[in-house]
Amino acid sequence: MLPPGADQPIAVKLNVVAATHRDLRVASDRGQFQEDLYYRLSGTVLRLPPLRERRDMALLMHSISPRRPAASAARAV
Repeated sequence: MLPPGADQPIAVKLNVVAATHRDLRVASDRGQFQEDLYYRLSGTVLRLPPLRERRDMALLMHSISPRRPAASAARAV
């Protein structure tokens, strides 16, 4: 990366996690998504089913819900 005003680039380690419901390969072929960015992002692809198709919704919700109510939510209003 070349910081603004710098003469020498600096090394940067960067991990990007991105999600979309669109087929970026098709969008790239149509010129609707930058091809170079597609290739940079497509290193590892993890395909997950839409939530409406999940059969383990109760387990999923239990795993992401807080274990204890937050202090602000526990107080009576």
